[in-house]
Amino acid sequence: MTARLALPEKLDTGAAPGLQDLLLANATEDLVLDGQGVKCLGALCAQIILACCLDRRRIGSAFSLEASEAMRADIHLLGLAPMLISEGDDT
Repeated sequence: MTARLALPEKLDTGAAPGLQDLLLANATEDLVLDGQGVKCLGALCAQIILACCLDRRRIGSAFSLEASEAMRADIHLLGLAPMLISEGDDT
């Protein structure tokens, strides 16, 4: 079963504990993170999303991230695009 989770608009340091709890609650399922509404992605939340992505890959579960343009820009700025955004992914 695939869990689809909508991310909040602001993923700053204050949002990190809630984001981590949300992802841990769905730790055994394939996961789609809907970041279409994200306007700001901070480094701590990006690290949590990256850890989730890597953990899903490690256990063989599917992971995808649907990022807004603002979220994609922050991911690129943080140097995480190669790990979080698939080549040719226009979402």
